[in-house]
Amino acid sequence: MKILFICTGNTCRSAMAKVIADKIFGKIKLDVSTDSAGTYVPYAQRAEKNAITTAKKHGLNLSGHLSKQATDEMVNEADIVLAMSKSHKNFFGERSNVYTISEYAGGGDYAIADPYGGNLEVYEECFARLENYIEKIAEKLKDASAEQANNALREEDTAHNTLTGTAAAALSGVIEAQAHSTLTGDSAAQEQNVIIDIYPKTEGSPAAEAEYKNTGEMNMIAIGCDHGGFELKTKIIDFFDEKGIPYSDFGTYSMQSVDYPVFAEKVCEAVLSGQYSKGILICTTGIGVSIMANRNKGIRAALCADTFTAKMTRLHNDANVLCMGGGVIGAELAKEIADTFIYTEFSNEEKHKRRISMLS
Repeated sequence: MKILFICTGNTCRSAMAKVIADKIFGKIKLDVSTDSAGTYVPYAQRAEKNAITTAKKHGLNLSGHLSKQATDEMVNEADIVLAMSKSHKNFFGERSNVYTISEYAGGGDYAIADPYGGNLEVYEECFARLENYIEKIAEKLKDASAEQANNALREEDTAHNTLTGTAAAALSGVIEAQAHSTLTGDSAAQEQNVIIDIYPKTEGSPAAEAEYKNTGEMNMIAIGCDHGGFELKTKIIDFFDEKGIPYSDFGTYSMQSVDYPVFAEKVCEAVLSGQYSKGILICTTGIGVSIMANRNKGIRAALCADTFTAKMTRLHNDANVLCMGGGVIGAELAKEIADTFIYTEFSNEEKHKRRISMLS
């Protein structure tokens, strides 16, 4: 069996997941090979320093790791692909062998937050979550392996057994008894209870995982980008997954060059439809998407590179689209800006309402 771990840059999460899995799988002698890759790796890089330090603390070696781009061939060859978030999972489209790592471990469909740019404490927390999920996955694979071995033995026994006359007579008696027996209401209920006892809806089962997760009263966020904002958009989406913030991703879905006005228009149309309370647009500088967005009547787009601006544009301008530059700000600051923009309410002061009406 082969397992492929996926994150964005393949320098933190998926790299740590691979060495953790190798250690855990090796301990229980699981016949599983592992690999890791990223959805956006323009060139090979070593693992992040804090990832190397955290792994070393746990007796694992990441010093020789070099990042690599995930390919369709790699995904097709893997028996199981474990992504760090929904955005990484969706990167490959509909694939039956691709799951989020939390989903496959039976812990719900949640993201492993990107520790990139964080301190050692952040990396340690990420490592601990990965280790917890991978230990559960190891037990799941071990149980599945044991079940497969048992099934193989049963099939072999069946293939080599011959039904003796005595056994045939006994079987005939059983069949005859079953044919003449009737299942009463009480016994039917008892049988149903037995079935329920044998197959409980335990946490992590498909029935349990299918249960709807209530994300509260917050309206949906529409998010979009061009190729220059794609990498930062994936980090923001990871953040939304972690926080349980509902959103729809309007593209683009890769680093292939595209025209930013197309995706700016999609997000603006979504916000103006009333189905989305706010929008977020990202290009390389944030300038292009903000110009395009503000051509739409009813859209008040604000280009922000700090939390103060994000807060003030919500308080005073009732801005409904946040624009950011993927080549201007880092992921951690972008998350703080998005969080501030989403949760800051308009002041509703008359002077600001009056000024906003003048923009129409």
